[in-house]
Amino acid sequence: MTATLPGLAAAGSVLSGLAAAHPVAAAAGGLAIGIAAGAAYFLSLRFNTALYLQGRPGPAAGLQLLRLGLLALVLAGVSLCGALPLLAAAAGLLLARRQIVRRARRAEPQS
Repeated sequence: MTATLPGLAAAGSVLSGLAAAHPVAAAAGGLAIGIAAGAAYFLSLRFNTALYLQGRPGPAAGLQLLRLGLLALVLAGVSLCGALPLLAAAAGLLLARRQIVRRARRAEPQS
């Protein structure tokens, strides 16, 4: 038996019902959320890396934990809407990663 918060369980059932009634809208919303969360996550990686390179492992580790925690919260929230929005959010995350990596490669100086 798992313990759940009553409000969280109620929100999950409401969101699942909305996602079931409008699956395309739920998937589009999940995709948009995934792109936004992925962009924030991967853009902050540059700052996180700079902290490590500056010899500041404490703040870097704290930022890394914050980044992972926020991403986990976003994906957990999207999962309350069901599998399709969660898969769309994961796809959005990968799309954002692809775009940011592509932009970073173009910005690198050619050797």
